[in-house]
Amino acid sequence: MSRDETERFVTRRYDNEASFYDLLYNPTDDLEYYSRLARRAHGPILELACGTGRITIPLARAGHEITGLDISKKMLDRARSKLKQEPAEVRRLVKLIEGDMRTFNLDRKFNLCLIPFFSFQHLLSERDQLQTLSQIRKHLLPGGRFAFNVFNPDLTRAEGLQRLDKVLESRGHIAMRYSVQWFDRANQITYGWLIYEFVGRDGLVRRKVSPFKLKYCFQTDAKRLLKKAGFKLEALYGNYDRTKFSSKSPMMIFVSR
Repeated sequence: MSRDETERFVTRRYDNEASFYDLLYNPTDDLEYYSRLARRAHGPILELACGTGRITIPLARAGHEITGLDISKKMLDRARSKLKQEPAEVRRLVKLIEGDMRTFNLDRKFNLCLIPFFSFQHLLSERDQLQTLSQIRKHLLPGGRFAFNVFNPDLTRAEGLQRLDKVLESRGHIAMRYSVQWFDRANQITYGWLIYEFVGRDGLVRRKVSPFKLKYCFQTDAKRLLKKAGFKLEALYGNYDRTKFSSKSPMMIFVSR
């Protein structure tokens, strides 16, 4: 997939999901972890792939100046709509920008950069990964930190099966998310479909389908990329509670300078 194709693919997916993203993707288990990093930053924060502001807005509520960048205009529109409901002192701390994490140039530097919720895995080639890391390094102040997470690859998961991931019920309405995945082991990419079903009180079902592609990486891959891009690894965790990473951990969280 070419660079332009990657941009169109990711933008199309999140533009498609923006109207219901907060309903079916609203984890809170990572918020305290990123809040802790923000408190240690003592300065402006950059969040890449900020989406609808799930992390951005709570950090601003806590008094942090934060710039959020995302490739999807519709996701940013949702973030701006949510931000309008916040007090003026919170709104003043947030700047939202439409852009590509591989090529952005904000003409300023930050104490901390975050890529939460596995969004680094939208970068499907090493070239894109390294270019993104290079842009981040250019935007960090001396001693600034960069934190991101990726899934700990589990290549034993069944392929081609429709899996029910989440069900929500509210006032007689039901929302469900399914996923189907396969592995391209040669290129370390998991790909498939996300299937969303919305059931009304009348029993009628509306369905939306989004294709996805995510590049998975192993511990050695990520460490090599960080070193190649000029970062020094500071910590590697296996979960948001900052437990030590092991082969059984659900994810890898990297913190580097």
